[in-house]
Amino acid sequence: MMEWQLVSDLHMCLVSDSLWGHRLFQYIQGANLNSSRVPMTKPVLTGIVPSAGPFCSSAFAVRFYVPVEFQESPPTALPELHLKAEKWGEKCIAVRPFSGFAKDSNVAKQAALLEASLQKTPWANATDLKPKDGEDVYAIAQYSSPFQIFGRLNEVWVDIGDSDVCHLALKAKVGSAEV
Repeated sequence: MMEWQLVSDLHMCLVSDSLWGHRLFQYIQGANLNSSRVPMTKPVLTGIVPSAGPFCSSAFAVRFYVPVEFQESPPTALPELHLKAEKWGEKCIAVRPFSGFAKDSNVAKQAALLEASLQKTPWANATDLKPKDGEDVYAIAQYSSPFQIFGRLNEVWVDIGDSDVCHLALKAKVGSAEV
């Protein structure tokens, strides 16, 4: 299981990231019950639930991966930060990398390109699945510092479902190699 800290239920545009960034920054700087400084990890993951927000028609859930050394017992965020922990099991995720800054104006295009690239695969219908209420439809993984101007790396992630099906399909594609 992987532990993530999550700022959820934010109804704002993707480019308006100062609120969630500040809360996660406070957490890693020691705003947790045992005052632990937590090393920053990559990526910062922004889950997108289209048409759930009032102003830019989407809601965003921002996640920070808790480093390995804190996975067994992650520091609990101070209550006023409104962060919550999420545990993720194994996932099968389709990924499309892109460069530049992740902005409202380009992430939907990148998600559509990922969806198009899945059309000739066993996961062609993965993006047709209706997420449960409040679940991400897709996510943007941002690996670069906000101060990095050139050579930025982002990815669009789409959860394509059952990991057993994913592993079987990948093994069939690459032969008997361990996946």
